[in-house]
Amino acid sequence: MNNWSFYQIEQFLRYKAEAAGKSVIMIDPRYTSQKCSNCGHIYKGNRKGNSFHCVKCGFSLHADLNAARNIASVGKLMLVGCPVNQPNVACNEVEADIGIETEHSYKLLPFRAE
Repeated sequence: MNNWSFYQIEQFLRYKAEAAGKSVIMIDPRYTSQKCSNCGHIYKGNRKGNSFHCVKCGFSLHADLNAARNIASVGKLMLVGCPVNQPNVACNEVEADIGIETEHSYKLLPFRAE
């Protein structure tokens, strides 16, 4: 895998995900290895080699696992905001309360991941 370019790996992932009916989202990797997955504190000195130790809350974990948790939490937040699985629900009462009069009114309700 070390010989593959990151672009080529991304293209393989996208192709395989599309074939399986899934999608690939891109996560900004900045500070994921310096951020505490427990309290969110970002400090360069939190990570030393393979070990992560938060200077603020004292949380310790393997540095790569800590970074992976940070990436996963950003991905979950991105998916919660994704309109793919959000139903359109008629909401005439809400619109009447704020003074909007339409024949067929719809409101996109937030999706709650559980």
